[in-house]
Formats: sequence, C-alpha cells, structure tokens
Amino acid sequence: MSTSPLSLPNPATISSQLISIQEQERAILDDFTKYYILYKQNPSSNEFTQMFSSIKGNVHKIHSQLFTVTNTIQTGITDLNDLMRELNTKIEEEKKANKILILDLNKLNNRNNGATEMVDNYQSMYNLQYFKNFTMILGIILLILMLIFINKKKK
Repeated sequence: MSTSPLSLPNPATISSQLISIQEQERAILDDFTKYYILYKQNPSSNEFTQMFSSIKGNVHKIHSQLFTVTNTIQTGITDLNDLMRELNTKIEEEKKANKILILDLNKLNNRNNGATEMVDNYQSMYNLQYFKNFTMILGIILLILMLIFINKKKK
C-alpha cells in the first residue's frame, strides 16, 4: 500500500459523458426499433439490412462507451476503497499509539501528584515539629521562670 495521490475521475466529466450517452441512446434505440421492424418485415432488402447493421453497430458503440465509463467509475471506487483501508489501518495504529501515550501521561501525572502530596506531607510534618519545638521552648522558659520564682520565695 502506498500513499500516492489518487487520480479519481472528475465527477462532472463522468456525468457529462453519461448524459451524452443517454441522449445518443434514445435516438439510437428509436432508430433500432424502427429498422429492426423493417428488417424483420423485409429481410431481403439490402437497404434495411445495411441500416439495421449500422444501427446495431451504434448500439454496440454506445454499449462500449457505457462500459468504459462504468469501468472508470469502478476503478475509481476500488482505488478509493484501497485508500480508505490504508487510512483505517493507519488510524488504528495511531489510536493504539495514542492509548500508550495517554497511559504514560497518566503515570507522569500520578508521579507528579505523589510528589505534590509528599511535599504537602513534609510541610505538615515541619509545621507540627515547629509547633512542638515552640511549645517546648515556651515550656522551658515557663519552667525556668517558675523555678526562679520558687527559689525567690524560699529565700
């Protein structure tokens, strides 16, 4: 499979070809009906035989033109289907790669969340230890003041 650009037929061109064939077909079928009847009624007439053969050739020509246009359309559809299959395969591959990247991103976010939580925990632990130290110093100061006060009373 290659990623070459498609050379799809132009829809306007195909449409105009089909309209042209359709217009020719009406006239040819009218002539075919007329000369078929005349040929079957007068099989010995060279003029009717020749005209019928000519009209029959025109019918085959129109049929081959219609076959060519149909074949062009079918080839374009086949090429488009092949490209769509190739693109679907690439999309599926990219979806798989995207899932892996999303999982990696979630892992990184979880690590970041864990690190943030650890920082918050250490800040809480620091604040708690700071409060303990402050109350201990305050208690020591109060204890010293009490000892001083008690020693002054004893003297």
